[in-house]
Amino acid sequence: YRTTLFEHFAREARLIADLPRLKAALTTRDAPTVQPIVDEYHRQIESVLFAVTDPSGRLLAEAGRLRMPSADSAVREAIGRAVRGQEVTSLWPHPGGVVQVVTVPSLLPSELVGTVSVGFSLDEEALARFKALTNSEIAFAVGNRVQASTLDPQFNSELAALIGVAQVRRMQLGETEFEAVSLPLPLPGTDGAATASSETTVTALILRSRTERLRFLNIVHRDLAGTAILAVLAATILSYAVARTVTVKGPKGTLSRELP
Repeated sequence: YRTTLFEHFAREARLIADLPRLKAALTTRDAPTVQPIVDEYHRQIESVLFAVTDPSGRLLAEAGRLRMPSADSAVREAIGRAVRGQEVTSLWPHPGGVVQVVTVPSLLPSELVGTVSVGFSLDEEALARFKALTNSEIAFAVGNRVQASTLDPQFNSELAALIGVAQVRRMQLGETEFEAVSLPLPLPGTDGAATASSETTVTALILRSRTERLRFLNIVHRDLAGTAILAVLAATILSYAVARTVTVKGPKGTLSRELP
């Protein structure tokens, strides 16, 4: 799901960066001229982050519920490489999660006119979707720290111990026992795309409740046991009823009678 979503936004970013209308606006390097166009394209693709810069990397306009953290080193690196004509995939931090961003150059035949950055977030909103899809508790970790989780934040330090663990692990969190696994989410490579170097990595932690499933199995076992007892009882009664109507052949002929 994450890969498909990212490929969608990466494709949209390339198309938008190549639109003559945006290129013409970027050549003015005038923020009030660029902002309405950015707002319009953002409404069409519905990304959580949409930002454009001029050829020097200066922010001209942005839209979406998240803003570009201009002071972050990963952001500066991504914009800097895009200014040099590269397509860059990177992770940008934000409170409560991380944004996966593709940054592409906007080029005229003879010059660079700016960059376009489009991203989607791995945060509480994404966690809610993944939880509904997988029927599991989900957490996102950035580096060695849990940034967002569907569980109570008090368990974040215990969840951090799962980061990078390859095998399935059983763990107790509060009154619930879970089977947990850690899955790295590497930045997807796209054809011709360069990936920004960063020490920041994203890991998905998936936890399925054993307590809940054992409770369900206990209910199933109890219902099966009750059904089995009722079936045996019904079979016994039916057998007795049939046995009472068996035809008995005596010395003087055939007699039908109820057995004592």
